Amino acid sequence: MGDGETVEVFGMRLEVPQVVERSVPFFVVAILLEGAVFLAKRQLSRHYRVNDMSTSIMAGLVQQMLGRVCVDALDLMAYCYVYSHWALFRLPESTWWIHLLCFLAVDCSYYWLHRFTHECSLGWASHSPHHSSEDYNLSTALRQGALQGVFNPLFHTWMALLGFHPITFLTHSQINTVSQFWIHTESIKKVGILEYVLNTPSHHRVHHARNPRYLDKNYAGALIIWDRMFGTFQEEEEEPVYGLVSPIQSFDPTHVQFGYLQEIIGKACSLPTWRQRWRALFASPAVNPTDGSLYEIPEPPKPAEVVKFGPSIPPVMTALGCLQFLVLAVFAIPLVMASMPYSALLTFSLHWYLLMTVMGATFGGHWLSSPVLITLELLRLILTTLYPTYFVSRYVFPQSIHWIINPLYQLVSLSMLCLCLYQLLLLRRQRPQGKQD
Repeated sequence: MGDGETVEVFGMRLEVPQVVERSVPFFVVAILLEGAVFLAKRQLSRHYRVNDMSTSIMAGLVQQMLGRVCVDALDLMAYCYVYSHWALFRLPESTWWIHLLCFLAVDCSYYWLHRFTHECSLGWASHSPHHSSEDYNLSTALRQGALQGVFNPLFHTWMALLGFHPITFLTHSQINTVSQFWIHTESIKKVGILEYVLNTPSHHRVHHARNPRYLDKNYAGALIIWDRMFGTFQEEEEEPVYGLVSPIQSFDPTHVQFGYLQEIIGKACSLPTWRQRWRALFASPAVNPTDGSLYEIPEPPKPAEVVKFGPSIPPVMTALGCLQFLVLAVFAIPLVMASMPYSALLTFSLHWYLLMTVMGATFGGHWLSSPVLITLELLRLILTTLYPTYFVSRYVFPQSIHWIINPLYQLVSLSMLCLCLYQLLLLRRQRPQGKQD
């Protein structure tokens, strides 16, 4: 693969493919096209909401940032260590049948990894962010769990033992990830005979549903054959209702990513016996850790009766949230594709994570109730207005377009700063009236 990032692991110099990073522009264009189709059908508000879509994009950015900082490196190091020290064979890299076998091996591994993350509470803590959206559209594909990669070595290193070269494995692993983007849509109903072999939008809608009959079904990545073979296949019959059995009711990226993990750890610490603690962490999320019985899963409302989470917020805050989303989409997404030193990556990640936290609080309707967030966001906006090159252009955009990127980023940051100050002024004026009442 050309234009990959070169790394050295256990004496092997590897050019890591960047299939996912290079696919980001395609993802963005596809989301815009799907939105245009729904707009033409006058169904846009039913399928796309800015608050939910921004949360999906935030989750994807958090997953990519954390992956680049540490998680992906652990998976690659584990794979390369097994390949270097214990590989039974050394399979060639460029033979077509090796690539076919690797494609099947990666897809089968994904099935079992995916199944594990649904049937073990700790696994579910890493994967549940992907299922937390109450909408189902192409942006949902970007809503990934930041911690899911922690479990990858458990399901990948057997391929290293058989001798699949790390680059062959990484290439097909990333292809497998990208191939699952198109199935996150309601625009495509059925695809004929391909339904028997491929994982399709219809099959994956079942997987994302919280209808009791659809839970823990259709774990496939690219091929649905694994579900048919291992007894977890379910045809799409009744209309799905999307999201978690217990909706998270939040757009905060930290709560989306780590809320369930915090819940099960707290539950495990509160239980009196080790058996109960073990169940809380490692049994299925459907199991009551106290006595080992199964929770009763309620039927969700009819799709037309579902009330999705989305607090009403003042017009000024709506404008602020939309600007924050614009900044995230235009300026932060290129960060995923940029090459930079580790220290710069860490700085950028912290900076954008602060913006995402504030944006989640804005759409959630409680940003103004947090003095700490208000202070940090005002400070961030002042710094990014004064020093746009440091926060945006230095590594992310080509030098040739800095002349337009910097003023544009300054203008948007200044606009957000004015909106923040205006909203705070409105609140200050309203307080005396409230006291008189």
